[in-house]
Amino acid sequence: PGFRPPRSKSAAVESFLSDMERSLAAAARVASTPAWQRSARLRYQHNLSPEERWALESLRIDTSIIIKPADKNLGLTIMDRSWYDWEMHRQLGDRHYYEPVASASLASQLHRMRTELHGIVQDGQAHGVLPVGKGISEYLLTGLEMSELPHIYLMPKIHKQPVKGRVICPSHSWITSPASRWLAAELNVLARQQPTVLMDAREVIRAVDGLSVSRDAILVTFDVESLYPNIDTVVACENV
Repeated sequence: PGFRPPRSKSAAVESFLSDMERSLAAAARVASTPAWQRSARLRYQHNLSPEERWALESLRIDTSIIIKPADKNLGLTIMDRSWYDWEMHRQLGDRHYYEPVASASLASQLHRMRTELHGIVQDGQAHGVLPVGKGISEYLLTGLEMSELPHIYLMPKIHKQPVKGRVICPSHSWITSPASRWLAAELNVLARQQPTVLMDAREVIRAVDGLSVSRDAILVTFDVESLYPNIDTVVACENV
């Protein structure tokens, strides 16, 4: 009690600690307030000024703009809707990666996917790939009850010139979602065992820390456009 650590040399750390201290003090005041007073106060309490609330509401109802997070965690962006629509149509219009599906055929597509998922789980049990009694098969089959169609959106790549969009299709409640989560967990174990795979930027830093290179060495980086759509799934499965 009463211990205060020495001040950090980092202004960002000190700012974070100050904000946290104020937040904890405010939470303590709320917790010490009787419940009937607390509910009455919180019901009408605002942490924004009327001008700030008006500005946010103006942005929310403005149909000429789109607000989305930027790629690479670079912050929030406000985009012109006409550019956003144009970029979405440009990417989805590439028939090498995307194929239009008639809404009338959605029911048959769902039935086919459910049938295939059930068959894959049965085959996995029969060949010993899925252990019996650990609830894995039951978890994978929970996808049979899911059918929330994923809604696609774009995250602008503001670190690229010209700016393009990264297509995101969040299938968190789709038929294949449980199977995707389980498969990712299994494959990540294998990926970490590969000497050519680095899981994040921190591993890159650790890998090059203390590395000695000659003065005439050339360091090269490259990027793959549309990485995931360009992966041949048959070749990928064979390699795994």
